[in-house]
Amino acid sequence: GARPRTYGLLVIAAQLLMGFIASAATYTITVYSNVAVTGKPGVVDSVNKLLTDFPEAAISVSSLKQSNSQPSSTELASTNAFIIYAAGSRSYFDTEGLATNPAKLSALASWITAGGSLILADGADTTNSVASNSFISLINALLGPGQEAGCKAAAFDLTTRIFRRFDPPSVFGFLPVKNFRYQQGDTFSALACRSGLPIYSSNATQKMFSRAAALTWGLGKGAITWTGANILTNPNGPIALVVAAAVIVEPLALPPPPPPPPLRRSPPPSPPPPPPPVRSPPPPPPVRSPPPPPPVRSPPPPPPVRSPPPP
Repeated sequence: GARPRTYGLLVIAAQLLMGFIASAATYTITVYSNVAVTGKPGVVDSVNKLLTDFPEAAISVSSLKQSNSQPSSTELASTNAFIIYAAGSRSYFDTEGLATNPAKLSALASWITAGGSLILADGADTTNSVASNSFISLINALLGPGQEAGCKAAAFDLTTRIFRRFDPPSVFGFLPVKNFRYQQGDTFSALACRSGLPIYSSNATQKMFSRAAALTWGLGKGAITWTGANILTNPNGPIALVVAAAVIVEPLALPPPPPPPPLRRSPPPSPPPPPPPVRSPPPPPPVRSPPPPPPVRSPPPPPPVRSPPPP
């Protein structure tokens, strides 16, 4: 018989799971509305449109409210998702005084750790000659010392191909567009970060690092998600829909830091110089034989004995 198509069954199961999640859970959402940060009113209307447009599983929202300041700890405790859109003259981090109010920053971090979803949209600042993003300081402060995201504001070149990095059953896998090219008129920015899990990003090349149009960081049971979409100007398209998808929290562990670069092997030590040759002691001087004794001269023979003359 034919082999079962396991992949198709998994997709169907994932879709059923998403439908179950949507029908079994309702979400309370708070949208930040301080125009010093948002630039204009109307963010809540864009968020409502994105929640309605999210495919595969309609997100059931029991409460969608606005707040002109960071909700209190009590208010956060009854909130599933807190959405901050930034396109104004001031950053959320500065407007809320988080640099000088550690208790306020800690309350936000504790809420995320307990399962809250902090969703950040846009934040691109192009007023200076050097591009920046007003959310970088907030992301770093929430991740904590030693876990900073290492993000820099970036941009996509025209026709850069951007890929969705999640598949079902992840909620981000239900974003409708798997890949597309960045075109003239697209209204979203990019970040290049050392940490975080890309949701939509370009491939790295020999000349350029990977750049992300949306990323997420796990923090305890909750998550911080950033998307470069300008949802107030253009609440359409896959990058904007990340705002809606991120309402459903998927706890994500922080990815391990990249391994350190391999240590360059030191060249092997030079072999020790050979020991100096052992010089043999000089041969002893030849033993000279004593000179031969002088020849012993025989005594002269006695004079001949003359016979006496005869008488």
